Amino acid sequence: MRSASNLKVYEVKKSGDHCFRIQTSSSASAVGTFVKTCPEDDATRGGIAHLKTGDAMSVKGVIDGVSFRKVQLEPAIVTLGRSAGPTPDAAPPSPVAAAAPAGAAAQVATSPEGAALFTIAKLKPEARKSLDGKGFYVRTEFSATATQKPEKGTAVVVKFACKVGSELVVDKSHTMERWDELDAKQTKKASASAWAREPLDQKPASCTFTFGSGRLFGEPTWNLGTFCFTPPSTVADGPCAP
Repeated sequence: MRSASNLKVYEVKKSGDHCFRIQTSSSASAVGTFVKTCPEDDATRGGIAHLKTGDAMSVKGVIDGVSFRKVQLEPAIVTLGRSAGPTPDAAPPSPVAAAAPAGAAAQVATSPEGAALFTIAKLKPEARKSLDGKGFYVRTEFSATATQKPEKGTAVVVKFACKVGSELVVDKSHTMERWDELDAKQTKKASASAWAREPLDQKPASCTFTFGSGRLFGEPTWNLGTFCFTPPSTVADGPCAP
């Protein structure tokens, strides 16, 4: 079970007779979530049904995956907090307008410090047309070799910082591989993508990929390397020029 506190409600929907699906907002201090909860008592059901955008709650639940860059918790137990009122970050931020990546989750698990847990190699990035053909998203394949056995719950995280027109747009992707299955010196292939659901309106001129590792709930340690991708397929060590 994972727990997170002081999450801000964005939307609540009824799911069946006694269950609810709750979407919480991303912010500088919390990753967004989709929560499914089926409270047993009428008081809790009534409290959840009356939640408004900006209200605070705490959650304890099982991670069931990641969807639309939000963590899915199902099943989950919700504890209601006091109303926080509408806040500037109550709605999910636009990934195109963001000037910095989303921050750590509310329940922070300390990220591994010191030596890098993985060595990153064999990047194969692409700027692809979106499914509707009206925009672009960025995807990269890579391999990660463990320098020591990762702990359970370890994730490799990729931060994408792409130059689109005159803007620098930033997004972040947690890979959902079972990295804890690796032993030291073993390698696993993986991929990460950004803006697949909300495409960029034009192909980026360049993208800096920064790799880090940490827990799903927690800010990564960004010490696995930085690479510059220039479409269609050029990759170089280090960040792209401003």
